[in-house]
Amino acid sequence: MEKLAEIKSTQDIVLHILQEHPMSRNSDNYLCYLVYKIIGSRHGVDIETMTIPVFFIHMKDYDFPATETIRRARQKLQAKYPSLCGSKEVEEQRKQLEKSYIAYAFMD
Repeated sequence: MEKLAEIKSTQDIVLHILQEHPMSRNSDNYLCYLVYKIIGSRHGVDIETMTIPVFFIHMKDYDFPATETIRRARQKLQAKYPSLCGSKEVEEQRKQLEKSYIAYAFMD
C-alpha cells in the first residue's frame, strides 16, 4: 500500500507540473528535474548542488521516484487530459518510439 501512495503522490506532482510548466509536456528530462526539485525541497535537499553519483546512490533515501515512474505518470495524465499533451511533433516522436520498442520486445 505504501508504494501505491508514493505513485499517487508522484502523479499529483506531475499533474501540477504539467499544468504550470508547459515545457515539461514535451521533455521528460525537464519534467523529472522539476519533480526532483519539488520532492527535494520537501526533504530539505537542494538538487542544484547535488552531484550525479550522490543523487543516484541516495534516490531512495530522498524518496525520489524512478524516472520511469514519472514518465508513466505523465503518459497516463496526458491520456486522461489531452490539453496537457506535448506538441504534435513530440507526440508523433513518442508514438514512433513506442512502435520501435514494441517491435524490439517481440524480436527473437
